[in-house]
Amino acid sequence: MERFLAALELRELDRVPLYELKINAPVVEKILGYVPLLDLVERLDMDGLTVGKYVKMREVAPGILRDEWGIFYKVGTAGIYSIEGPIKTKQDVEKLKPLDPDAPYRLDPQVLR
Repeated sequence: MERFLAALELRELDRVPLYELKINAPVVEKILGYVPLLDLVERLDMDGLTVGKYVKMREVAPGILRDEWGIFYKVGTAGIYSIEGPIKTKQDVEKLKPLDPDAPYRLDPQVLR
């Protein structure tokens, strides 16, 4: 966390903060075996990892999901991968509305185990 804060404050860093948006579970299991996410961050000397980013999804076609943001995903044997996003123009950005951060499903306590 300290590296992120230092970077945001434009202070000199010992290295660029290492952050991962998502690590696919089968990849982690193949490389390290079962490791809780918080332990994984420590083992890999990472500065951050997204947790608790849960959004509602619905199936729009066989093997294709769409989330609350309008991002489309393909369901594959090794996980779910984004294939198309909702932002294609500046106007698309301006039309985006933030999701409710207090939605009861937004944080999943299972992630922190």
